[in-house]
Amino acid sequence: MGSLQYYLLKNDNESALKYMDMCAILMRRILLNIRQEKITIAEEMEVLDSYIGLQQMRFANSFSYKFIIAKDINQGTCIPPMLLQPFVENAIEHGLKPLSKTVGGELTVKIELSEDKEQIILIVQDNGVGMGKKKRSLILEHESIAISVTEQRIKRLSSSSKILIESNTMDQDSIPGTRVTIHIPNNQPSNA
Repeated sequence: MGSLQYYLLKNDNESALKYMDMCAILMRRILLNIRQEKITIAEEMEVLDSYIGLQQMRFANSFSYKFIIAKDINQGTCIPPMLLQPFVENAIEHGLKPLSKTVGGELTVKIELSEDKEQIILIVQDNGVGMGKKKRSLILEHESIAISVTEQRIKRLSSSSKILIESNTMDQDSIPGTRVTIHIPNNQPSNA
């Protein structure tokens, strides 16, 4: 809403209308998807594309993003809705937003199969500010709501469903940023 107010105060009605339209499309998609136990990977990516596009507009295109979907992934495979959005939101808000304007933020969402094809691996990675020792210890002391809710949702879908979330923060000797990796059972048809 802050972005909408900003455009209205600037009398930038065209941007305000575009932002409202994008918000309405995103909300409609979210409301349709959240009613479902599962949606296709393609549908999840459409929602993410809308969400990230809205965030790009909000932050004046200060970051870029890309989706990398392995060729062996069947985009008709079903996964829980809104599985990646909380992690994409955290990457933008806590990793990319604090970057200076001179550093181009990058967000990557990657989907691939494990070597044995038994798991779908979903990765959200940014080159943002990362987490120093102090921030890392605060996170370890405070249970992440996004992680907790996501784990609960996966467990409710099926007793055999499992989720492993790894948050790897790059150290100072490597590229800064954060990477979240989610492993879920691969339920895609074997003939895909």
